[in-house]
Amino acid sequence: MDGDSQDRSVQQTRQLRAMAARVLKELIENRNRCEHHLAELGRADAIKSITGCSSMDEVVKRTRKMIDQMDAVLESTGTPGGEPSSSRSVLIETATRRQPLQPVHSTP
Repeated sequence: MDGDSQDRSVQQTRQLRAMAARVLKELIENRNRCEHHLAELGRADAIKSITGCSSMDEVVKRTRKMIDQMDAVLESTGTPGGEPSSSRSVLIETATRRQPLQPVHSTP
């Protein structure tokens, strides 16, 4: 692969990684909303009760794996991915920390 082609591929991978990181954040937020809503209704996640993992947990896990794979590709080209791994760890830890469930009160 020539230099220009590799530069374009690296740039595309960085853009896709940034997009995947945004999607991961949204998935985690939506998973937390779903769990909160189920708790409000007093219901259990049917898939999680059978498999031990909700469908949202699974898609979050797969998205993280995809990001890790993109980071590995970027590192193999000698160009770091998004954030340094220590910053990424803090971001992922913060994003995955589950918030305590609070009842939602609707206003009339």
